[in-house]
Amino acid sequence: MTREMVLEAIKKERNFQDRKWGSLNIRSHELGSWLLIMEHELKEAKDAWTKPGYEADTDVFKEIIHVAAVAVACLEQHAPSNLQGHSVG
Repeated sequence: MTREMVLEAIKKERNFQDRKWGSLNIRSHELGSWLLIMEHELKEAKDAWTKPGYEADTDVFKEIIHVAAVAVACLEQHAPSNLQGHSVG
């Protein structure tokens, strides 16, 4: 899977989240709340990976996309504007 395909999957999940839960203008969270949501999504990915009869990566992949999309939502709401277009690593 290419980077563009991964980013497109994350974008689609973010759009789905906005349709399901409302935009960030409606459902803003503190940073700590975003961390808890990401932790919950990461636990779901771990659970998918360790479930009995695990054979395919599909469920794990979907959950990792959820983690990434939640992280994007957090950054959309809280990232300082002076970081736009710059590497933070």
